[in-house]
Amino acid sequence: MKHTLITGASSGIGFNLAYIFAKNNHNLILVARNKNTLSLLKENLESLYKVDIKIISLDISGERGAVNLYEAVKKKKLEVDILINNAGIGYHGKFSEKNIQSDLDLINLNIITPTILTKLFLQDMLKIGWG
Repeated sequence: MKHTLITGASSGIGFNLAYIFAKNNHNLILVARNKNTLSLLKENLESLYKVDIKIISLDISGERGAVNLYEAVKKKKLEVDILINNAGIGYHGKFSEKNIQSDLDLINLNIITPTILTKLFLQDMLKIGWG
């Protein structure tokens, strides 16, 4: 059974994309850190649409987080045919006044994580010829 994987699904664009894809009969894997919000979203979507919804509560930032998500999907034997790298963070203010850890967190979640997830899931999609 094919699934659309949406990171950052607990709020904002990812939350809204979950409704759009479920309405269009896509099975979903919803990923975010907040398990309670994901559980409520799953319940709401299942009450509205006849789709299979899995949730994975996980901090996916950085190299290890991305690999942990990929491994969790594989462990559940789920097939991903659409990957939506939506999770991300931002900040405002003067760059010179931000600490380096804020910059590294942003780079990890906004650049490293989607790059690794795309590489891992793309390799699977190429092997089976779809996605």
